[in-house]
Amino acid sequence: MIPTNSSSAQLYLTTARIVGRQKDGTENSGTGFFFRFTMQGGQTVPCLITNKHVVDGAQELVFHVHEAAKINGDIGPGARSFEVRVGNPKSVVIEHPAGVDLCAIPVEPIQKSALEQEKAVFFHNLDESMLPTKETLENLLGMEEIAMVGYPIGLWDESNNLPLLRRGVTASHPAVDFNGSKVGVVDIACFPGSSGSPVLVFNEGLYLVGHQPQLGSRGILLGILYQGPIYQADGTIRIENIPTKVVAKSQTGIHIHIGYYITGQ
Repeated sequence: MIPTNSSSAQLYLTTARIVGRQKDGTENSGTGFFFRFTMQGGQTVPCLITNKHVVDGAQELVFHVHEAAKINGDIGPGARSFEVRVGNPKSVVIEHPAGVDLCAIPVEPIQKSALEQEKAVFFHNLDESMLPTKETLENLLGMEEIAMVGYPIGLWDESNNLPLLRRGVTASHPAVDFNGSKVGVVDIACFPGSSGSPVLVFNEGLYLVGHQPQLGSRGILLGILYQGPIYQADGTIRIENIPTKVVAKSQTGIHIHIGYYITGQ
């Protein structure tokens, strides 16, 4: 059984590994995280959030998810995981209307595909209560501890279907649009497979809010990882989407320990 006795432990259950199978047989892989939208009237719609470039051109999407199980009379994450396949991705992927590298995939077709296997999906949602207000961002310190959940260079706990949970710090102030765009910068290693990872200010234990000590846990969803700068051999810097493939090739650039995340639009 997967422990869920802390906020950080629950973060392991907020993501799914996404594989996009292309027409030529190649595969893209990235991260999606579960987010619950609240609609008018109070209806909630759970979706997987990821980057468009994770699913672009895919003929089929494969999601690695946890199987729900009854544990001491309650529904919880079982020890087993399974694959859910969804064909015709264009019919389920909802792209950001403003051309931003974001998209949403409703969980309903994923759950439907799981039911066809006589299984149910278990996950933890992030939700709108974790989205920061302007005041929240302005009260953050210049350097905050962040957590990022995902599958860097395709690494994950395959036996337990668990992502890797990693820690870094903010490298630009979350209240300030970096270079005038709806983008923030974090100091954390970003590798292929990390695209779509949620970036959160995350604390457990003692932390500061406006220089006042607080005790407990805190999670603030800053945004979604999508790009990173590459230092070229000639000394120039190129900004590119976090890759979705790990391939062997001649390398003339180096990913530095920096990532860009998309903030609320």
